[in-house]
This record gives sequence, C-alpha cells and structure tokens, in this order.
Amino acid sequence: MNLLLISLQSNAYVTGLKYIAANTRAQGHDVKILFLPGYLEAELHPEIEKFITDFKPDLIGIRRCPCTNQAGRMHQAC
Repeated sequence: MNLLLISLQSNAYVTGLKYIAANTRAQGHDVKILFLPGYLEAELHPEIEKFITDFKPDLIGIRRCPCTNQAGRMHQAC
C-alpha cells in the first residue's frame, strides 16, 4: 500500500505524522510525507499534482494545522 501524508505545517510540527509513517513503513508499506507549510491555494500547483500522481497513493492523510494557532488565518481563507 502507498500512503501519502500531507502536512500544511513545517517539518518541526508533525511528530504525529512521523510516528504514523514509521509504523506504516514497519508493516512493509511505502510512505511519503509531503510538506506544504501555509499552502492554502484552491488549485494544486502542477508539480504537487505530478508528485501525487506519480506516487499513486492508495490512501491520503492530511494534517491541516492546530486550530489554536491558525484559527484566524483559516477563517480568513474560508
């Protein structure tokens, strides 16, 4: 199984995703983490879309951001 984990935060704040990735890899699956800090565009950039298409994930997990730190910013984006 190919698992793609996407984080809208930087590498420093995704300990949970790293644990998920490590445990999934330990079970023999292929895992990639895609970091897109602050990415709130309505359309995917072509390079991001190509990365996802080439990897062919069976499952995608997205970590948006903690609401306590980004609530105002997310409210403006909606």
